[in-house]
Amino acid sequence: MNIIRKFNNKIELDKVGVFTICKVYKFNNHKRYQNYYYYYYFNDKKIYKVEDINFPKLGDYSVNKFYVLKHLKNNPEICKIFIDQEVTDTPRILSNGFKIDIKK
Repeated sequence: MNIIRKFNNKIELDKVGVFTICKVYKFNNHKRYQNYYYYYYFNDKKIYKVEDINFPKLGDYSVNKFYVLKHLKNNPEICKIFIDQEVTDTPRILSNGFKIDIKK
């Protein structure tokens, strides 16, 4: 993706993006980048993404946790995870398509 398109997507995301919740399922820490792998639901479809975020102090702690995500309604593949905004509110998580296993 070229630089101009990335910039335009960021502007559009800032203006008209909608918020939802995503779940981080994997984290890889490399010397020059930290990849957070996550998924979220849009129109009952599970969308998988990976994002390089320079936030290494969270790292493995983020796995199996929920975070705020902003995406474009007309193109949900364009999104941004807010890795510093963990969501722990169970009703909010459930209302965004996730199922939570309750351990007995």
